[in-house]
Amino acid sequence: MKMNTKLLIIIVISLGLGIFIGFTISGRITRQRIDKMKQKNTPEGLYSYFYEMIGPTADQRDTIEIILREYVKKNFETQEKGWQDQKVLFREMEKQIDPLLSKEQLERKEAAKEKFRKFEQMRNKQLKSNGKDSIPAEP
Repeated sequence: MKMNTKLLIIIVISLGLGIFIGFTISGRITRQRIDKMKQKNTPEGLYSYFYEMIGPTADQRDTIEIILREYVKKNFETQEKGWQDQKVLFREMEKQIDPLLSKEQLERKEAAKEKFRKFEQMRNKQLKSNGKDSIPAEP
């Protein structure tokens, strides 16, 4: 082989390897960020986030733990109520929109609802299996 051909092959392989490594590293960083966000979306994760952020002293620990548990619980109750209110609004909207839609549009809407329903069930199942659906117990 000529020297130019060898050099070209080395450059192409190096570029390909660099791109592969870049994608891999980027994917891992993105996954870590998403996992961190998802963790804060659970009562346990939110509690831990605030507890670690505050870093209470030994004198403050008991009082702050009680306060955090109370407000994390209230936060998730409020969030749940918001989801329930939103579902009611969507049902009301559907009652008004459905009569205006064609059969094909109704089928697409129902398929999207079913897809979302399955996603919700899967997410709830994962949270419960990981024990993430409750506030950490008192020590």
